[in-house]
Amino acid sequence: SKAFSLAKSILTKRSKSFYYIANDESINPSESVSIRDE
Repeated sequence: SKAFSLAKSILTKRSKSFYYIANDESINPSESVSIRDE
């Protein structure tokens, strides 16, 4: 279940990566940390 949540989280963020790159202000540091934390 945790692995599924992690995969879903990564896929969601990866699909938004271009948006985040284009809009630095939209980057949420805690979101990035949560991925590495897992």
